[in-house]
Amino acid sequence: MKKLLCLLFLLALLPLTALADSPVISVSISELRYGMRSDSITDAAYIDLLMGMLTTPAERCDTSEIPNGTNTYEVCCVLAGQKQVIYQVFHDNLYNQAWLLTPAGEIFRVGCELPLLLQNTLWDSPTFTIPEEHRSLLAEHGWTIAFRRSCTVETLPVVLTASRTDPTALHFTWADLFLRDAGYDLTPSLGKTVLPCMYYLVEPVNRVKWKPSDARFLSEGSTGGVLYSMKAIVLECEGEVIGAYLMALSWDGSNLMSLTGNTAIDLLGEDGIRDTLLAHSAPDADLAALTPEEVIQRYSETHDPRLEIIDGLLYRLGTAHESGLYRRNVYELDTLRPDPAVSIRALDFDAQYEVCTENGELLFPQLEWESDETGWKVESFYNTGV
Repeated sequence: MKKLLCLLFLLALLPLTALADSPVISVSISELRYGMRSDSITDAAYIDLLMGMLTTPAERCDTSEIPNGTNTYEVCCVLAGQKQVIYQVFHDNLYNQAWLLTPAGEIFRVGCELPLLLQNTLWDSPTFTIPEEHRSLLAEHGWTIAFRRSCTVETLPVVLTASRTDPTALHFTWADLFLRDAGYDLTPSLGKTVLPCMYYLVEPVNRVKWKPSDARFLSEGSTGGVLYSMKAIVLECEGEVIGAYLMALSWDGSNLMSLTGNTAIDLLGEDGIRDTLLAHSAPDADLAALTPEEVIQRYSETHDPRLEIIDGLLYRLGTAHESGLYRRNVYELDTLRPDPAVSIRALDFDAQYEVCTENGELLFPQLEWESDETGWKVESFYNTGV
């Protein structure tokens, strides 16, 4: 019996022994629930990073810990001689827990940076050409580049201004706060063309970094909560690095962070975003003189982005678009509304109105007072579809 147990133990270790003796020459990643699969990845730096995460000792557990409904990833490692070993990673993204099933059949608890890396590798179109200068710059601040994301060149604004109709100007005016915190100055490069090199980072950041009130979502030891995957933007102008900052992979453009790890809350306080950007906005005396009802009446047929409050603008610009720093197609000055307003009725909610159109459609614009210089702005404008 003892010999049989020893034989079974040795057989279980065969995949790991093969992995140790034979280098991994390529990996491919699959997500079983939605049937997604990556191309074969042969980049040595990425493979070393991923294999380090898959083979690092962790807390051993059993299958009873893994809840039903987890996302399941498979990592197929091709060794010399075309031998294959497969790891499985289970991710419970509701409670931010993850497990690893090794080729030897052992199960370990692992950090969520592993499934997040697999998820973003599948969803992005990664490339692995990474200048060593960029890799070292991020590493100096504690960030690990996994791969490069697609991006396009941008032209910096001539003047940093929180424009409602120029998303480039708004984005870089906001990003300048975080660039300056890390010691960068965009001033000499304003008006020039830059290449924002986007990198997906291994280390996630907990939502509590931006929203301390969400601490109730955190379990003991500050594990759990809402984890954001992170990307870094390294700006190059005329072949030189002129700045770098971080973004959360979310739709909220306010989730920027400096290389030093500071968020807007660290630099401005919880209520500083709007005031900071308004300080870089041009006064709008025409709109500032209108009542909420007049704002709705004037713009019931057309959408004017000047009516978006600054917080809403940041949200709608977003940060997760692969081919740029924000979504450009939101800002069309002549987008038609379905119908002009026939009646406007204030609701019991603060600054919310019910608008009835000529064809009976109901619209519900939510207004906010932005400042004495810019007046009432539409925070949201939606309809019921009836």
